[in-house]
Amino acid sequence: MARNGLHNTNARLLASMMIQMIIATYAASAEMKDIRSHDEHFLGTDEDMKQWTFFPQDNIDLFTTTEHPGLLMLRDAGKGTDIKGVPKDPIRLDEYPMPWEFKMGLLQPEPKAGDAQTNYAFGINVLVTFSEPSSWPDDRTVAPPDSRSLQLLVVRLGNYGEVDRRGVPQLRYSELNYGDPSPEVYLLWGRGDLANNVIGDWRIPYTWVGYQSPALGQLGAAANWSWGKHAGPAESNGLQDIRFRFRVVTPTKLEIGFGYGYRVGWRMRTIDVAHLGEITGIWEVGPIISLDRWMADELAPALPIYPVPELEEPDTGSAYYIDYLTFFGNGPESFEHLSDEFDMPGLPADHK
Repeated sequence: MARNGLHNTNARLLASMMIQMIIATYAASAEMKDIRSHDEHFLGTDEDMKQWTFFPQDNIDLFTTTEHPGLLMLRDAGKGTDIKGVPKDPIRLDEYPMPWEFKMGLLQPEPKAGDAQTNYAFGINVLVTFSEPSSWPDDRTVAPPDSRSLQLLVVRLGNYGEVDRRGVPQLRYSELNYGDPSPEVYLLWGRGDLANNVIGDWRIPYTWVGYQSPALGQLGAAANWSWGKHAGPAESNGLQDIRFRFRVVTPTKLEIGFGYGYRVGWRMRTIDVAHLGEITGIWEVGPIISLDRWMADELAPALPIYPVPELEEPDTGSAYYIDYLTFFGNGPESFEHLSDEFDMPGLPADHK
């Protein structure tokens, strides 16, 4: 009897300790901040957007949420520097319950025809820091010490190939553009110094509509004619084109991914930074538009096409559209984040 009584006492103590631990966990999470406070849906005026900042200001010629309600419309000023969007305050990992996610939707820029190339690259930018928050600078455009970054970009090179367009001639009928007779290609490309497994071409396929490449001796207009691209980084629905996803699972484990169109699903990759230490903060997360010479100077030599193409810089004044920038928790401490009111136009069905 004494042995059974001791066993029952220990069981009650263990149950009590577990309950106290659960209460303490939820009490601690209740004191933490809500990651959703950084959300932006571009439903108000330009002045209403208080949670995000875009820089450099001298390379932003047009910045408006009122011309197309629900979308941020951007045009660059031709300064040749990348444009980034970031939350106005950096995200300290110890202030928000993990895991949490960031999702972002973008519209595909209009693929112009003509003799000039239509080259652009845009997507998601992430910069993490392993330094103490006390060492972080006040200027959001200056990276803190011990920081690393990555970008995942939709890249478009060349131009529409109906009848005859110059574009990038080496791309015609290539493996890189899946045999498309047009002198163009769409890619999902990773760069940065945070993780090797996200760098380079993700080889996400798309389909093209048009004539097959002509057989030897065949005549006719089929030599360089296609008129549409679908899926993957070439997706262009007009409302839900391409989207990006970034997850903070633990201070040493991240995930990043890409999706497109209306169908549910993501292409994800895991990033393990345990060998670098523990991340203390997300200094930058958000959209990036590549407007420097990266495509011409670095991307072109890395492509498996020969001779190395001469790429023109992005066309100054092209319009870029950002649909939404949203955060939410998806762990036990933020279970209520997995449900939202149905009052966010344009938000994709696979959001939650």
